[in-house]
Amino acid sequence: MTQQIALRLPDEMLAKLDEYVGRGKFTNRTEAVRAAIDALIDEEEERRITEEYRRAYGEQPEDRTLNDAYARLAAETMEPW
Repeated sequence: MTQQIALRLPDEMLAKLDEYVGRGKFTNRTEAVRAAIDALIDEEEERRITEEYRRAYGEQPEDRTLNDAYARLAAETMEPW
């Protein structure tokens, strides 16, 4: 399902958008706006994930001893290609 929304843009922004459409970067204004919204959603999701990792590592800091042990175990148990 899709919904139509009204959107007002400053003249300068619309001119830049039309420039991208004119150069073939996007098929039309709608595609350009959708791409911008997709990029914003991706960026915010990446930011959220990064923040969750940062918070989790703050609560449970990385243990170098365990990491080294895991690396040695992996090296010992993996078969060479």
